[in-house]
Amino acid sequence: MNLRKGMIAVAIAAAPVSTSFAETKTLQDFKISCETMKQRGQVQDLNLELKCSAKFTEWKAVPSQASLDTGYILMATASGKDGRWGTAPMSFNMTSAAQSGVCHDLIKNVVSSPKLVVKISSCDDLTAEKIQSLCEAKASQYCKDNKESSSESSTSKGPDTLCMVQEVGRSSTCDAYL
Repeated sequence: MNLRKGMIAVAIAAAPVSTSFAETKTLQDFKISCETMKQRGQVQDLNLELKCSAKFTEWKAVPSQASLDTGYILMATASGKDGRWGTAPMSFNMTSAAQSGVCHDLIKNVVSSPKLVVKISSCDDLTAEKIQSLCEAKASQYCKDNKESSSESSTSKGPDTLCMVQEVGRSSTCDAYL
């Protein structure tokens, strides 16, 4: 069972289409240069590339079992003659068979994608919101399809083409009962 994942960071770089783009400093400048070149007819087909990489956290719940100790304390007093004499209260710690309980180990993983290319063909796509949306969708789907698995070895894809999964934490809901 996988729990919802959240994007931590998206690094974005746009590949220059011509030498005039190479001088731009900000995304806004890049967009203005793109629109200017398009209006002047200097570029027929825009072939812009976003180079994206992502790192996000993912939680995975793995069923687990815990042995839960059971027991009870027995309290008693002895008395006679309608309570005229008696003993001080006595307590007895009693144990019984442990019960097993089902709980989950929660595994926290950090998933890192390789650099991924997203092609765009409109200057309108050169906004921070649009770039984030395009890169997040690409990285999320790519990592869903191309995760490095320690139990399988992939011969068709190299390590630079897989999303790497690193376990960074573990918590057990069983601990609350022990």
